[in-house]
Amino acid sequence: MRPIIGRFLVLLLCLTGLGAAAEEPAPAKTGEVVTVATRVLPPFVIDDHGKVSGFSIELWERIAQRIDVKTEYTVHATLPELLDAVKNGPAKVGIAAISITAQREALFDFSQPMYDSGLAILVPEGGSTSSLLDVVMMWSTQLLPALLMGALLIAIPAHLVWFLERRAGSDIPMTETYYPGIFQVVYWVATLMGGQAENFPKRPISKVIAVAWIYVGLTFVAYFTAFATSALTVQQLKSGISDPSDLAGKVVSSVEGSTASRYLASIRAEVVNFPTALEAMQAVEKHKVAAAVYDAPVLRHFASHEGRGKVRLAGPMFRQEKYGILFPQGSTLRKRVNEELLRLREDGTYQELQQRWFGAEESS
Repeated sequence: MRPIIGRFLVLLLCLTGLGAAAEEPAPAKTGEVVTVATRVLPPFVIDDHGKVSGFSIELWERIAQRIDVKTEYTVHATLPELLDAVKNGPAKVGIAAISITAQREALFDFSQPMYDSGLAILVPEGGSTSSLLDVVMMWSTQLLPALLMGALLIAIPAHLVWFLERRAGSDIPMTETYYPGIFQVVYWVATLMGGQAENFPKRPISKVIAVAWIYVGLTFVAYFTAFATSALTVQQLKSGISDPSDLAGKVVSSVEGSTASRYLASIRAEVVNFPTALEAMQAVEKHKVAAAVYDAPVLRHFASHEGRGKVRLAGPMFRQEKYGILFPQGSTLRKRVNEELLRLREDGTYQELQQRWFGAEESS
């Protein structure tokens, strides 16, 4: 009885082992063609007259050569299309500038990080411009009270001088009637405060008022000039964008489905999502939005090439992210790609690629 049970257990273990082996995906064959999904996103992926190039493409070519697979690229217009091609086929790999997130990790497998990045802010060259509402609010809340004070400083002495001088044979041109006499004296007081009055009153008390108001006028003009300059400077700083804290309430462009778009929604910016990064950046160039927020290397490349002289980066990079190479869950390519990616870093090939595509300031 015991020999029969032992043979049964051995047979059961063998069958279980064969089943487990059958469930393991077969490793990629040497020389096989691997479909790689990508999208144009300079400088990571560049459309070079129908042929793709760029940092991500060249990095993958080096890896593919080392793991001995051939590549067939499929170029997709948007990130959701790229993700769908990897998730549901036919692509076995996705590469461009794909941020590694917890949400995507639940649906895909990622390689070791292939690039350290983060978000940045793109604004029109010269800073953002104030809207008409901003200007009206600035005048009504800050400069209007100062103007009212100036009006009172003119109206009070004008009434005193008109009352004292209307029948004194004054050199000041005025009528004895309130209208239009008061307006004539208002004009004279205004020119007096500006140091341009030519005629003076006859009565001594009127002369005292005139002399006193020359100094009052000079003081007020100096005060108003300083106040207006300060108010305009503060308003300009408030309407500008220099860091993420300035984005709340602003109209900001980004890319649909991106981590940047989700970040903007979390800080209550008014997000305008575009299918591609190029459209989001061009919206800034055409002053359709106050700023764009997206991956820093992409924005930096646009600012130094197509948008040169029209847009610029505002503030430093923030919210660090890491890019990875994308695989369907359970891919047999992932381990081999990770090994070669680490070797590329160890032998200096990765640093050489990064230096060539991004320059010294971004090499690591």
